[in-house]
Amino acid sequence: MLPSSLFSIYQQYKEDTDSVASWLASTVKACGYPSDLLTPTGIQTKGTGRLKGKARRDAKKQNTYVPTPLHTIPKYVIAVKDFIPLAEFIFASKPLI
Repeated sequence: MLPSSLFSIYQQYKEDTDSVASWLASTVKACGYPSDLLTPTGIQTKGTGRLKGKARRDAKKQNTYVPTPLHTIPKYVIAVKDFIPLAEFIFASKPLI
């Protein structure tokens, strides 16, 4: 387990990286980058199988059904190694400010 000071620094790093990735994704899309070249995130299922015993009984009691929204905005995964090519695409397209 990380000390709390390191954990908060790591949390901030992750938030900042997500912020940069979000800006890159929205900007390259506005500059005309083909969205099919960005890799969409798939629905990640745990796939551990069926619950057993007490866990199964408790899950039935909870019955936590959360409907998924019909119109969701797709999320894309941008690898850190793709940051530079995306930034170069933005630079080459000369977007209007």
